[in-house]
Amino acid sequence: MKLDEQTFGVVYFEMVQKKIPQAELLFHSGLEMEISLNDDFQIKQFLHNVYSEYQSSPEELTEILEKYSNALEDYSIQNNSISVENIIPAIRGINYLQENIKLNPDFKEEALFE
Repeated sequence: MKLDEQTFGVVYFEMVQKKIPQAELLFHSGLEMEISLNDDFQIKQFLHNVYSEYQSSPEELTEILEKYSNALEDYSIQNNSISVENIIPAIRGINYLQENIKLNPDFKEEALFE
């Protein structure tokens, strides 16, 4: 049985907590969450790409979660600095952006970064 979005988010965070024991879940709704890595730093996680990959290959759940949580672990170890090695690119069509803006008028301000 495939995991729904909410359960998938919980399973992802459990993997993160195994790698980063001090991580705290501040907010979780479906495929979006905010995680505190320490007292001074919080990060937003958008799990849409992770979940899409899981839906394509549910038998590879552990490997998929490992790949994406490793990037967050590397990020926390490197004192919250971003490097090319811990960026996983996502390519989305204009339809994805337009649909998300319709569903959430604040999407551009909350989720798009240049």
